[in-house]
Amino acid sequence: ELDNHMSTLHVENLKGLSSGSNANKIIVPSGQTLDASNGFVAPAGHVIQTVVGSTNSLTTGTSTFATIGSGSITPTSTSSKILLTLQMHVYVGSYNTDTWVGCLMRVTRNGTVIDGDNGADPYGNGAHKTQDTDRYMEYSTRIYIDSPSSTSSVSYVVQAAAKASRSTMYINDAAYGDGGNFYLQEIAG
Repeated sequence: ELDNHMSTLHVENLKGLSSGSNANKIIVPSGQTLDASNGFVAPAGHVIQTVVGSTNSLTTGTSTFATIGSGSITPTSTSSKILLTLQMHVYVGSYNTDTWVGCLMRVTRNGTVIDGDNGADPYGNGAHKTQDTDRYMEYSTRIYIDSPSSTSSVSYVVQAAAKASRSTMYINDAAYGDGGNFYLQEIAG
């Protein structure tokens, strides 16, 4: 008999079919799969875990990249993707020559550059300055999706530099704006 009351089912063991495409699986009404051999398997596209990375301030006028954020995550599956979301406050200071200036950002995975302002002439954040009183400020948001194909801890680092050593960059400087944010999310593959 069916009724409209919520019920709780307590079981000690559940066993799925022993053969076929759903062997050792129990399909629950929501469409999620509980796999008896591997534990919970999230459907593709679902967030499995979120890690809040750290950020720091940086003042630089050189084209040498320096760390402004970092975080580590251990994927549960080699098919998982890692969604990296970062937001950094960028202040591009004055420069007394009529030229383009900018702040470059990039992301590394275990020490290898995977994305960002790379190449011969990148300008992820930039402004054309004509006099030494020109300035530029913004919250710069970057989003990257990575496929590390690993179940070991993966380390991500966010770096910044001044374009061609022009102007001084103030990144996540409390005098000009709130600090940065860096999030790492494992997405089921």
